[in-house]
Amino acid sequence: MLGNYWEFRHGDYCSTTCEIKHDGRKQLRKLMYDHCRCYSCFRELKTINPPKPDWEFDERDYGWTLDENGDPTLEFYDQTHSRSAAVGFQFDTEYATKGEKQRGELVITSTICQACGNTDHSHHDPVLADRDAVGRLVSLLDQYDDVVFDAETLHREYKHSEDVELAVGEALHD
Repeated sequence: MLGNYWEFRHGDYCSTTCEIKHDGRKQLRKLMYDHCRCYSCFRELKTINPPKPDWEFDERDYGWTLDENGDPTLEFYDQTHSRSAAVGFQFDTEYATKGEKQRGELVITSTICQACGNTDHSHHDPVLADRDAVGRLVSLLDQYDDVVFDAETLHREYKHSEDVELAVGEALHD
C-alpha cells in the first residue's frame, strides 16, 4: 500500500470492500489450501486414511517411538528422517481424475477436478462454479462451530459479484 497510515480504513485497508474481502479470505483459507477439495466447485477430490499410530508423524519434525520395553519416547528428527515418514494413504473420489497442471515453467501431471475441470485446487474460477457449488460451500462453512454467517447473503453476493472472498466476507458481516 502506498500512502499515509491515516488514509486507510483502520490503517490497513484501502476500502470497506477490501476489508470485507480480507475477512472472507481468512475464513476460506482452510478450504483454499485443502489439497483434497476443489476450490471452484467445492467437491471432495481425495480421501485420506491416516497411517497406523506406530507410523504417525507430524510436520513439526518430531514423533513418538517405542523402545524394546514398549516405553514411548519423544524423538526429534532432521530432514533425512522426515522425508521417509508415513503420512497416510490418499484415494481419489469419483470427482477426481489425473490431468496436466502448469507450475511456473513446468507442466506436471496431478489430480484435477473431473466435475468442473479446475486444475488448481487453490484457485476459484467463477465460470466453473454454479449455484450448487455455492450451496456446497455453505454446507462446508456450516460445519465450523466458530463461524456465524448468513447463507442467503452469501448466495446473493456471489451471484452479484462472482467473488467468493467478498461473498463470504459479506455473509460474515451480515
